Amino acid sequence: MIKNLRIHESLPSGDYEHCLLIVQSGQMSRYDEGGAFQELELYNHLEESLKREKVGVFRFDFPERKDLSSPVLDEEYGKRLDRLQRVLSIVKEKVDDNQSITLMGMSLGADLIMDLINTLSYKVSIILIGSVIFEEIHIPAFIESVSLIYGSEDYISLEEEVTMESLIKPETYGVDSLNNIEWGKDPALVILKGLGHSLDVNQLEYDDPVKALSDLILRRELRESKCKEI
Repeated sequence: MIKNLRIHESLPSGDYEHCLLIVQSGQMSRYDEGGAFQELELYNHLEESLKREKVGVFRFDFPERKDLSSPVLDEEYGKRLDRLQRVLSIVKEKVDDNQSITLMGMSLGADLIMDLINTLSYKVSIILIGSVIFEEIHIPAFIESVSLIYGSEDYISLEEEVTMESLIKPETYGVDSLNNIEWGKDPALVILKGLGHSLDVNQLEYDDPVKALSDLILRRELRESKCKEI
């Protein structure tokens, strides 16, 4: 038993082939409390969509962080990684071998997934939202699919003083991240127009992040695309 841990399960009745484990960003601790820029709302809408598609969804609590406005501390990161490892073990026991598992992480949650996958010995798919990969990383060949997801308005800067000239668009750093992945297959790169870092579901005059994420979980042809822009 993990002290003070809650795991939320949304499992469809009858047979189902897919399940999703959501790994929220560093802005969230409890799975049912709001994160930055409507992050919780994204997960709620996605869970409802996947329920209709007979996909199981798991969410869980992370340990609290001391200061959400500062970078994550090594100790905090280690506690979160340990929690993810424990929860994934529990999820694995709850699903059959014929049910595929997708790990979806946002920002810091995506970093945790990348640190975890080399410790696994079974197939999973991974979806990384807003994750910038600066160095070459190796992904085991048994990982079934890798997808990098960005909002087109999620600009970053590597300079200490941020200016308009220093901003880098996801079409640039997304391709750089893609090229830093060493894997036996081609990852997918998905850029959602008009959306920011946490894929705000309230901006539906642009791309629909719930539909895009659902398609990635359910439609293999999107996962296997080298570069897919929605």
